[in-house]
Amino acid sequence: MSLHLSKERISVVTIPKCLSTSLCHFFFALENGVEADELVVKGKPAKINVHKHYFTHGFEKCKELSGRGFWRATFVRDPMSRIISTYRNRILHAEILKKQGVTDKKLLNSLPSRPDLETFVMNLESYQKAHKKVLHHTHPLSYFLGKKPSYFNRIYTMKQVAEFRDEMKNRMKRPVPEVRRLYTEGPEFSVSDLNQKCRNHIETMFEEDYRIFGKYFEQQRA
Repeated sequence: MSLHLSKERISVVTIPKCLSTSLCHFFFALENGVEADELVVKGKPAKINVHKHYFTHGFEKCKELSGRGFWRATFVRDPMSRIISTYRNRILHAEILKKQGVTDKKLLNSLPSRPDLETFVMNLESYQKAHKKVLHHTHPLSYFLGKKPSYFNRIYTMKQVAEFRDEMKNRMKRPVPEVRRLYTEGPEFSVSDLNQKCRNHIETMFEEDYRIFGKYFEQQRA
């Protein structure tokens, strides 16, 4: 999705499982002066789903929405880490396979609804075809960012949240909220839990991302 501040001429393109929810909440607070989950109406908490206000687009649509002369930024994450995050938070914790979004019921019924990590990774293409929310969370980075990193003035890694916030403070010239880490629930898994077969499969599936954005993944590991 693309987040825009027209007055300050800032555009931030977000990617599922790369702080997208955190950045949506950050922009909501910037634009409204209050956190989305702190709104109160008639004395009662007013729940707002920020993703219904900030829509996800592929790169071409994001490019149309970002005006000339805008400072453009994004966050990237190693595909292995993105897949792990999708598995632990969306598949196991949120159990999205049991919810709305099925695109091929027959195919989904042929797959485990609560797969172990290896089963999920090795059948990721089938899960993507069977459920649109799996596809949404595991589209390649290039789907959202295009194939030319030079389009962006700055590409951040998941370790550089503080640097991003400092840059926003300098550009906004006013107080900015914290970038809170959200949607982190789920069983403990990490890239170290991937066996070599799974690693090879992810590297093959996301070969283009590794080729285009690989140097940023290396920064993340450093």
